[in-house]
Amino acid sequence: MNGIKGGRCLPRQSGSVLVYCLGVLVLIVLSVSYSFNASRISGEKTRLQNTADAAAYSVAAVETRDLNFKSYTNRAMVASQVALAQSVSLISWARFVTRFAENISMVTSAFPPLRVFFTAVSKGISVAMKSVEVAVRLAINAINFIEQTLSIAQMSHHVGTLAMAEDIFNEVVKRNDPDVDRSISLSSAPFIGAYLKGHATFTKRYSPNKVTRTNKARKWNGVYGEHKKRMDEFRLVTLESRDLFSKNRTYDWVGSFTVLPKHTKLKIRKTGGSELTGSARSPGKLGSYYTWSAMDTMSVQKKRYKCRGWSCKWRSWKEVLEVGWGATATGGEKKFSFFRGLGGRHRYASSYRTNPRASLWAAFDYHRLGESGRFNGLRAFYDIKQDGLVSEAPGIALLLTKPHSSGAVKTLKHTGFGAGSKALDLEAQGGFLNNRLAALSQAVPYFSRPNDVSVFRRWDKLREYGNLYNPFWQPRLSELENRSTMLKLAATLL
Repeated sequence: MNGIKGGRCLPRQSGSVLVYCLGVLVLIVLSVSYSFNASRISGEKTRLQNTADAAAYSVAAVETRDLNFKSYTNRAMVASQVALAQSVSLISWARFVTRFAENISMVTSAFPPLRVFFTAVSKGISVAMKSVEVAVRLAINAINFIEQTLSIAQMSHHVGTLAMAEDIFNEVVKRNDPDVDRSISLSSAPFIGAYLKGHATFTKRYSPNKVTRTNKARKWNGVYGEHKKRMDEFRLVTLESRDLFSKNRTYDWVGSFTVLPKHTKLKIRKTGGSELTGSARSPGKLGSYYTWSAMDTMSVQKKRYKCRGWSCKWRSWKEVLEVGWGATATGGEKKFSFFRGLGGRHRYASSYRTNPRASLWAAFDYHRLGESGRFNGLRAFYDIKQDGLVSEAPGIALLLTKPHSSGAVKTLKHTGFGAGSKALDLEAQGGFLNNRLAALSQAVPYFSRPNDVSVFRRWDKLREYGNLYNPFWQPRLSELENRSTMLKLAATLL
């Protein structure tokens, strides 16, 4: 209806809302586009972070594999040494049995009915024991070769880990996100320097060849003390790992009994054991790492009940008759003084102290029969360099980037619709750093022995810290160490 003003009719007002709707539509499109870009960036950022985490975890897994390989090979080398101890013990025992049979045959030779039987038994035992000795000697040479192979394998794997880590890094990044800029990779100077430092300093190769008289005189470099400490630890682990036959073969073959007169007691005492000692051939090489030796003796012992002054008591056991003996050593040790010198009075389960004369006969027989295979001593091995309780190894920190301008991160800015639109440029509003997406990640190997699996659980149920004798190293992602330093490095590289 037209209005009336001053007696005149006003015209009807009309117009279009198209301009208004168009403006609202543009705002909606821009909002949707902005949300799309933000969603794309968030998705690509998540994908890039997952790729960085996967790459860091994979590199840590390679490092973990190296630590576990060193643990397996250290255990294998200890097992090889135990096998050597068993081998020399078996040869020593075989020589003892042979001598024991010969002595029994000699004693019974005065009795014709027994002479034929025991002579045949003695010859049969001698032939059998010689066959055993030949077989064991070959086994000792084979074990010596295996020990050398394990030591070389450790060093090769330690060096090859770096190349494996680089290959794994590139493969994981390529498969997870092909658009990642791999010009900044594990081999980039800042990252490889940190990774090399951690890889080289956490473990170290220790060698008995460093425990020498020359290095001992050079006290300022600390080489002698450092290597001797770790080699002594390895030797102790080896000796504690021996089985009972190798460690101690001492017992009463015939228990104590009283004879007439009643103030005298007799028994037959068997002694024997194996030892890892030094080298008589190389006086410049210090440390007890070079020769496995073993001794077995048996003697009749007696003790008497005596009174001295006001004191009456049973006196100590004394050797009265040697029954059997045998001894051997590896590495060409042919000096008679070897068993008494480097061997020691209290070694071989105290053979020299318990059966001194039989022990001397055993040493004489060894001088006549000779060595039992070649052994080059304990080999170089890897161990954790740091003293104290360790549960985590140095990890790897990674930086991955993805360029925006090349279209790796597809937003509407790089489409025909959004070309040239400042409204869709999230970089201008702080969405990118130097036109790139970036992600940081870090992963480390850590030591954790399972307590919920009976086969792996410690018998004492105590916590076990990191070492290179049990292969329980695992990789895991961790918080970034020196985060501010890493961010500065990222800003420098981007």
